[in-house]
Amino acid sequence: MKHSLCIDCQHLDLQRRRCAISSTFDADDLTEVISCNYFAALGTPDQSAKQDAGKLQITLVPTQIIRAIAEVRMYGNKKYGSADNWKQVEPVRYRDAMMRHLLAYIDDPEAVDAESGLPHLWHAACNMAFLCEMEALDDD
Repeated sequence: MKHSLCIDCQHLDLQRRRCAISSTFDADDLTEVISCNYFAALGTPDQSAKQDAGKLQITLVPTQIIRAIAEVRMYGNKKYGSADNWKQVEPVRYRDAMMRHLLAYIDDPEAVDAESGLPHLWHAACNMAFLCEMEALDDD
């Protein structure tokens, strides 16, 4: 399949009708470089029906951190037997755990937690996620 690359937003147009994000493509298939304005000239459907201005663009979040946190959570759920027990822990304990894992990671980026076998960075990310969630709940 031949593709076009938008020079304005750097997204691939897979169907040559609208600018679309695609994470994979064969560079040999890239046939032309065009502008988003080109898509507008083709009569792209009116996008005003979808009012998402100012909303979070979740697709900007790197997916590996989500997978890493999920791995740690799965380990924790198996160990503690509850998906929600983390909510009963004082935030200071997550701060301490996050810093211990972060320091272990800084000392040796390849090191893994002795108990879980998962990378310290993943554990630090999970602890940070708990803290972010706790703070968001406090703001409500």
